[in-house]
Amino acid sequence: QLASQSPDLRVASLPVASGQPTAILGGWMWAMVTRDEARQALVSRFITFMSQPEQQVRYANAIQRMPARPAALRDWVTQDARYNNLVTLLDHTVLPLPESSGGALVRVLQNALMQVLSGQKTAEEAVAEVATQVGQ
Repeated sequence: QLASQSPDLRVASLPVASGQPTAILGGWMWAMVTRDEARQALVSRFITFMSQPEQQVRYANAIQRMPARPAALRDWVTQDARYNNLVTLLDHTVLPLPESSGGALVRVLQNALMQVLSGQKTAEEAVAEVATQVGQ
């Protein structure tokens, strides 16, 4: 619907000093909706300001979310030691595999976990079902 109402919208990487294309996985998205160069300059300054770690920490705290950039996340963690384990987990995450590379297995494991968490199955029952499904 948005695309049909605004045909001039485009996707672009975030501007960075090096000029290299940059994207943030699971992060923020910025939209510049003006063709006016003066306003574009203001938007660019705002994005630069909001991309600073200290600003991301303030904003993340205000909206009760994690900061989107690693440097901001490190600063955020130093404010509260309870977040240390979370960062350790994030440091060791992997991207989901595509269907051809084991995505079906990931889905089977996710379903089993949800069944255990919801009380539909015991852990032993879920493991047995996963073993049966994977063996097929």
